[in-house]
Amino acid sequence: MPEREETMPERETDPSNDELLTFRAVRLTGPVGDEVAKDAIARLLFLQYEDRAAPVYLLVDSPGGSVAAGMAILDTMKYLAAPVYTHCTGYAAGMALWVVAHGARGHRTASAGARFMFVPLWSPGGSDASEDDLERARRELAEVLARDTGRSEAEVRAVLKNGQSLSAAEALAWGIVDGVGGQPHMGPSVRPMVSS
Repeated sequence: MPEREETMPERETDPSNDELLTFRAVRLTGPVGDEVAKDAIARLLFLQYEDRAAPVYLLVDSPGGSVAAGMAILDTMKYLAAPVYTHCTGYAAGMALWVVAHGARGHRTASAGARFMFVPLWSPGGSDASEDDLERARRELAEVLARDTGRSEAEVRAVLKNGQSLSAAEALAWGIVDGVGGQPHMGPSVRPMVSS
């Protein structure tokens, strides 16, 4: 009987994600978990390698997810020399809201019908996160969003505690985005990458 070769299944990717790289764009869709974060980070780093000066467009439509995975994306955005322009195409909750707000100032946008949601930070049953770990995460998240929005840490902590839903216009007033309406401008400064 022939031996069966065991291989790890490859993560299925949407071919349009690869096409978007041509326009220096990365999609962050679905729940933010380890695999989604790894994929987004790999694409961001690839685009950084291609051109350290040209902007990267991060298109977000996500219900949020893991704080650790979201923080890894934020850390990568901070590390990049290329500016990261963020655009909420539909929904940004939890860590996805933080990702949108963490984009380059003046280049954080949302579609007119976009919705944003602050989600209270909690530890799901079975998690080994202590109350000290949760408090540290709340403090860290409040510091990041306060810096990105110009709001006080106390304001951020209050919405983190209670949760809150925002329209795109309210997200603009909150300082999460800088503009509402339309699509991100991926104009003449974006050069399609040439494959060799």
